[in-house]
Amino acid sequence: MAQIQHYVPQFLLRHFARERRKQHRSVAQVWVRDLKTSREFMASVRDVGAEAGFYQVRAGGPHHNWLEEQLSRIEGLAAPAVARLVTSFNWTSHTVDDRTTLAIFLISLYTRGPRVRRNLIELPGQVLEHFKALDETLSTEVLQDLEGAQVSDPVSAHAGVIMDAATHYQAIVDRAWWLLVPPIGSRFNCSDCPVLMENPYPAGLKGNMGLLVPGVILYLPLGPNLMLMVADSVHKLPDRHVYHLGAQEFRRMQWLAGGHTERFVYGREPQDLEVPDGSWLEGRRLQIGIPPFPRGGPDGTRGTA
Repeated sequence: MAQIQHYVPQFLLRHFARERRKQHRSVAQVWVRDLKTSREFMASVRDVGAEAGFYQVRAGGPHHNWLEEQLSRIEGLAAPAVARLVTSFNWTSHTVDDRTTLAIFLISLYTRGPRVRRNLIELPGQVLEHFKALDETLSTEVLQDLEGAQVSDPVSAHAGVIMDAATHYQAIVDRAWWLLVPPIGSRFNCSDCPVLMENPYPAGLKGNMGLLVPGVILYLPLGPNLMLMVADSVHKLPDRHVYHLGAQEFRRMQWLAGGHTERFVYGREPQDLEVPDGSWLEGRRLQIGIPPFPRGGPDGTRGTA
């Protein structure tokens, strides 16, 4: 039987959990909301943000768990770096090594989840549909490659995306890093796609979303009371800043979180699971590429992925 493998690390989910007694032992549990069925329930962090054999190569072999092992190594380094920020609520304990570690973690967490996997699985079929709509004939070789990709094991392709994207960590390191604190009485939630992305620069013909696209801002909730923000240098923001969100700004972050969720939202309490009406876009596709888009000027609009 394939082992349960987490696309949302357990150490991150534990920051949103409460320790509860269950059968004479302590269990970290979170509240979960299934946006597809509107069902809410409590579950152990061991049982959510995960899927059996999600990173295992179907063909087996001695290296069938290679991707899981690499992601576990990244998590092992990232967990204490995140804990230091969550504990201190400031940058005093944040080191140069922490910044590099969290940059790699942020990229890998963005690319490793179910939405990117679904996109990779659907992409060959979308390409075939595109050329069919254009009434263009593909070469036999290209046609065979696309048809083969539709039935091939997606884990290898997914591993390539994750590891290739992570090599660009220095561009994330060089951006402006902020810590965001919610209003008093409010708490951040987490989801099955916890890394959020927006771009206030207007979208061109190719769009304005992607990890290294000019103007992109990344967010990662580290716990109910703290969120990491990493902003592209074009915004000319100061580095290592702590910012307290107002009520409207927090509401905007709830919208952004709802729009990035694939299906499940996790929180410390039931009231933390709120997703604003209209923000959840089932089946939404996110760009994971790093295209050389031209720069534009900020106009205050929000980009969509």
